[in-house]
Amino acid sequence: MKTAIENNVPKWNYVESVLRDWQHRQLKSVADAKAYKQSFKAKKQAPRTQGRTEIVPDWFHKRQAKLTSVEAPLNVNFETERLKILEKLKGSSSQTIKT
Repeated sequence: MKTAIENNVPKWNYVESVLRDWQHRQLKSVADAKAYKQSFKAKKQAPRTQGRTEIVPDWFHKRQAKLTSVEAPLNVNFETERLKILEKLKGSSSQTIKT
């Protein structure tokens, strides 16, 4: 009953489940129950040191290296390139209209 009150669950169902748990763990005395309670609290308060580690495949690093090694030409005259493309488009559209 004292355990139920300490955990703010003053119900018979909770008391019965605690007693069943003690019976399952073969706790025979009050000292055993207190020792179990202390070990449970210590385990609950212990920091979790196990972290998640992900394995990254080799191809991922190689892909990143390829992306950084490819560079665009620095001296591109975009206006000249645009005019060339427009001339090609004008030539192809005039041919389709004539036929």
